[in-house]
Amino acid sequence: MKMAIRLGAAILLLAMALAVLADSSPTLDTVFGLTSLAGSKGGDGLGGLVADFIDEDEEMSVESETARRTLAGRPRYISYDAMRRGNVPCSRRGNSYYACNAHGRANPYQRSCTRISRCPRNTR
Repeated sequence: MKMAIRLGAAILLLAMALAVLADSSPTLDTVFGLTSLAGSKGGDGLGGLVADFIDEDEEMSVESETARRTLAGRPRYISYDAMRRGNVPCSRRGNSYYACNAHGRANPYQRSCTRISRCPRNTR
């Protein structure tokens, strides 16, 4: 019985010491310099704009990323003929729109004849 009381008192004393230590220690926000993500409207930080959360220097670096992503070579445009209603770019069956004048088929793959593919010849 005395042993159980001493053990309980030791655990209680340890818990109180940890509570005092945790209350006086700095939080992770202050240690690592983190700030709250709450926007100008407050709340949980999900209601603001993206620009509210990034520095001005970071925002200006986006221009260089955009410049890197530009396409190389001359620009290509869709012609007005291609956008006309009822215009079929390539009327040759099985040929790609991009290689209409080519003699080979665009997708020469042909699966085997099975019952599920419903091919015209008889299968087992």
